[in-house]
Order: sequence, then structure tokens, then C-alpha cells
Amino acid sequence: MNKAAVLLLALTLSGACALEANAQYSYVPSTQAPLASMRLQEAPAKQHISKEELPKSIRKALKSDVLTVWEVSDVYRIADANDGKATYEVYFINAEHNRAIARYDEHGNSVTD
Repeated sequence: MNKAAVLLLALTLSGACALEANAQYSYVPSTQAPLASMRLQEAPAKQHISKEELPKSIRKALKSDVLTVWEVSDVYRIADANDGKATYEVYFINAEHNRAIARYDEHGNSVTD
């Protein structure tokens, strides 16, 4: 009886391995476009600017009550190559050395990613 059980177990395992091996080599055509036909999007140009170079609307937004405890540490103008509109990243630091980033459009409106 033991020999029959061992033989049955060996046949079952070999059959399972053969099925798994066939599954590994099955060909499924890709629905993705080839790399050559994909349009690459340009990374936006990030330019370091001074706080004084910010548009007036953004400087006004920075004077709100919420941001008075934060100090502006860095400012970047990000030009989008696709639509030509600029976004401004303002980096802040507070007295406890915590850091934060806010993004604004050209009109001083907050922008979320």
C-alpha cells in the first residue's frame, strides 16, 4: 500500500509541475503601444527665483494668517512645456524647523497635484 501511495503522489506532483511549466511559457500578446510610438512628455523646467519675483497675487496669498508663522526659504517657477502656464513652488520653514511646500498658479490660487 505504501508503494502505491508513493507512486500516486509522484505522478500527481509531476503532473502539477508540467501544468505549471506550460503556464510559464504561454504567450499573451501585449496591448501596450510600442515605445517608439509613445509620446514622451517633457519634464517641466524648474527655475529658482527670489521671493520678490513672485507674481503680486502669490505674494498677497503668502501674507495670509495661516502662513505668518512660516518663513519662505526657497521659491521655484515651474514652466509647463505642454501648455506654457507656470506653477510656483514655495518652500517654507517654521521656528521648529518643520518644512512645507505650497504650489500656486499664476493667479495665486493653490494648486494640488
